[in-house]
Amino acid sequence: MAMPENLDWEDIEHFVITPTRRQRHFVELDLDAYLAEPATAAGELTLDNLKQRKVAVKFISSAEPVDRWNVYQCLVSEQRVDGSLYALVEGRWFEIAESLVTQVDAVVSAIPQMSVSLPAGHPGESEGDYNARAAASSAELALLDKQLVAPDGAATKIEFCDLIASDGSLIHVKRKSRSSTLSHLFAQGHVSAEALVDGQLRDQVRAAITKAAGTKDASAWLALVPPSSAAPNRDNVTVTYAVIANSRAKGIEWLPFFSRLTLMQTVRDLNRIGFTKVALARVPVEDESPHT
Repeated sequence: MAMPENLDWEDIEHFVITPTRRQRHFVELDLDAYLAEPATAAGELTLDNLKQRKVAVKFISSAEPVDRWNVYQCLVSEQRVDGSLYALVEGRWFEIAESLVTQVDAVVSAIPQMSVSLPAGHPGESEGDYNARAAASSAELALLDKQLVAPDGAATKIEFCDLIASDGSLIHVKRKSRSSTLSHLFAQGHVSAEALVDGQLRDQVRAAITKAAGTKDASAWLALVPPSSAAPNRDNVTVTYAVIANSRAKGIEWLPFFSRLTLMQTVRDLNRIGFTKVALARVPVEDESPHT
């Protein structure tokens, strides 16, 4: 399950889904958790049920949950029927040409895994909290989340990356939701890479790195972002995408097809502007309680 529209996770307290409204609050839109609820009567579900049952959002600022969608609109599925791939997104089915599937999956499968080790996400954890926890867990990482910089001549500011690693990984983090949310993630990496050639922006990023490092030695991170007086080396950095996703899918199928398509296009665009090192990682979601 995924939200069929872009909402800021930072504003969400929990979800409620009928007919479990009074019995259960969901910190994630988790299909397994929903089906496991006795009130759901999973064995008796029909298409009409799915279209009638409401998914509400309890915003931090709202007194009561607000109905936003029905369950069917929140389902995301990819199914093969008679050899063809079909995708359910936002309540609509799409048939995807096999030649496109083969092309996309070949490119995405070839993307290396992220070289940096990141901790698992926690249910309901905001991206900001996750990024701060990840940075605190490793001496290799510096936190640049919410550190906004402005490319030369730009009217709006951007985040250079969420985390920067001493091995050259510029890490962009996003919780898996709808395909357009991940498309925004991939676009962030592309915009950041383009901005790296902007000397004025690099000076701003270096200031943000120095601030984030605090008492730590920032030299390894600063070496990746040379000052405006020097030329950047694209080979020194790896545009890295880390997706927090609660999924048991194998291979690359944890990433929805339309997200894989966007990622393929982004990788090609990055390659065209000289950034040939791209990495991808699925960050699992695990309960905070230790397993025994």
